[in-house]
Amino acid sequence: MKPKLLPLTGCFLLFYFLTHTVWALNGHADLGSWTGFGQHVGRVLGQPSAWTFLVTCWGVYLLFYTCYPTRGIALTLLLYLLLALPAAIAFRYGLEEVVLYRLTGRHQYGEAMLAPRPYFLDNLYFAFYYSAVGVVFFFVQHALFAQQRQQQLQGQLQQAELAFLKSQVNPHFLFNSLNNIYALVYQESANALPAISQLSELLRYLLYEKSATVPLQQEVAYLQNFIDLQLLRYDYIPALRVHLPLPTRTHPQILPLTLIPLVENAFKHGSLKDPQRPLTIELHTAERHLTFCVRNATRPQHKDAAGGIGLTNLRQRLALVYPGTHRLQLEEVDGLFTATLTLPLHA
Repeated sequence: MKPKLLPLTGCFLLFYFLTHTVWALNGHADLGSWTGFGQHVGRVLGQPSAWTFLVTCWGVYLLFYTCYPTRGIALTLLLYLLLALPAAIAFRYGLEEVVLYRLTGRHQYGEAMLAPRPYFLDNLYFAFYYSAVGVVFFFVQHALFAQQRQQQLQGQLQQAELAFLKSQVNPHFLFNSLNNIYALVYQESANALPAISQLSELLRYLLYEKSATVPLQQEVAYLQNFIDLQLLRYDYIPALRVHLPLPTRTHPQILPLTLIPLVENAFKHGSLKDPQRPLTIELHTAERHLTFCVRNATRPQHKDAAGGIGLTNLRQRLALVYPGTHRLQLEEVDGLFTATLTLPLHA
C-alpha cells in the first residue's frame, strides 16, 4: 500500500469547504449569487487555518500509515492523542500567531483566546475534527487494500490448488493407459505400437498445456485421441456411438482435461458388448453453454460410483473454475449409467 497524499488533499479541502459553507449558511451568509459564492470560496480557501489543518491531516495520516501496520491500533492511537494532536496545536500557533503575525501584524485569535488554556482547548477540538479526515481516509484505503490483497491471495491459492489437481490428472491417466498398453504388449497385439504413439501425443497435451483454458476444439481433439487409444485394447468391435460436433462460428474456451474423466470412467467401468446399449458420448453446444453426456451400460462386478480419483478431481476443479455455474449429474437407472456435465462457454 502506497501513501496517497494527493487524493487525501482533495478530500480534505472538500470537507473543509463544505464545513465552512454549512457554518456560513447557518450564519445567514448570502451565497445565492455566483459573486457571493465565489467570494465565499476565496475566503474559505484563503484562510491560513485551511492549510494549517491540511498539514495536520497529512501528519496524522502518515502517522497511521507508518505505525498502524507494524505497531497496532493501541500504540498508534496513543501517539495520535499524546503526540500528533499537541504537535498540530503547536504548529498552528507557531505558524499563525508567530510567523504570520510578524508578517502581517495581525493575530488570528483575539487576545483573550491567545491564553494557553483557551487556545489549547479550542484548537484541540479543531485539530481532532480535521485530522479525522486523515484517519478515516487511511482506514478506508487500508480496508480496500486488505480486500484487494485478500482477493489476490485467494486467486493465487486457487491457481495453486488448480495446478495441484491438474498434476494429479497426469499420473492417474498415465497409470490407466500404461495398464492398457501393458495388456496389448503381453498379448503381442499389433495395436501395441500404435497405442504407444497415441499415448505420446496425449502426454504432450497433458504435460505441455499450461493455459488456464484451451479452445474447445483442442479439448475435443484430445478426447478423440483418448477414445482411439482406448479402442485399441479391445479384441472385439465395441458398441460405441460418438457425436462430437463443434461450433463453427465461435471458438469457445474450456478448462483443459474437463471431458476426459467422464469418458475414462465409462471405459473403465462400462460394458461395450451390447449393441442395444452402446457407450454413447455426445457433445452439444449452444450459444452460451455446453452439455456433455456420457452413457454406458454397467457391468455387474463394477460400479460407476461418483468416487475415485478421476471424478473427485473433476468435481474439485469444476468448483474452482466454474463456481455456481456448472452442473455435474451422475445417475444409474436399470444398469445404465449416465453422466451429464453442463458448463458455461466463454469466447
